[in-house]
Amino acid sequence: MSRPRFYGIIAPFITPFREDLSTDIDAVKWLARYQAERGVHGIFPNYTTGEFVHLKEEESIEITKAVLEEVGGRVWVIPGISINCTEHSIELGKGFRDLGVDGVVITPPFFFKVGRERLKLHFSKVAERVDLPIIVY
Repeated sequence: MSRPRFYGIIAPFITPFREDLSTDIDAVKWLARYQAERGVHGIFPNYTTGEFVHLKEEESIEITKAVLEEVGGRVWVIPGISINCTEHSIELGKGFRDLGVDGVVITPPFFFKVGRERLKLHFSKVAERVDLPIIVY
């Protein structure tokens, strides 16, 4: 598989919610289309703008799927994985991979302070098992 080399403007993507706190998928699609039409090279759904900690795995997948349906193939879709558990990071990454994303962005575990070797282990395990281009953030 040919791996893309990411460059240019890769925009963080906020998650639009309705008043009842459900995800507003119509707004997700509008925002993805809006960004793509204005020249971004890629979009980060499920990004570290803060709301990712409040989303269930299914919601993260649903948001990413909506972005892919709206702009996939025109701009890169590179969802974020910001989870404290390596195994849960791998599960989410595989879900994203199965949707057909272009890569993933992985952050270090955000709650626990871990040393350099543990971080390398976390990132390398996710990279190996998800088998997608990875951006470490």
